[in-house]
Amino acid sequence: MENKSIFSICLKYKHFKGGVYKVHGFAAHTETGESLVIYTDIHQNIWARPMSEFAGMVELEDGTIVKRFELMSNTLSETE
Repeated sequence: MENKSIFSICLKYKHFKGGVYKVHGFAAHTETGESLVIYTDIHQNIWARPMSEFAGMVELEDGTIVKRFELMSNTLSETE
């Protein structure tokens, strides 16, 4: 699997479209071995996305290049 240290488990990340997600762990695709990020949204839906996409950049309609997911905070609170 790829280097997982670029993301932290249990921290929140904001998607470029505005959603907030919490990373819970990492997995390997059973067929390809590709590294996946396992995360949930505010409704506790579970998602998996290839690490390369999670860490990737996207181009907005105006041509601006931004991170797909941006770390919101590097600390945890007791209520999260």
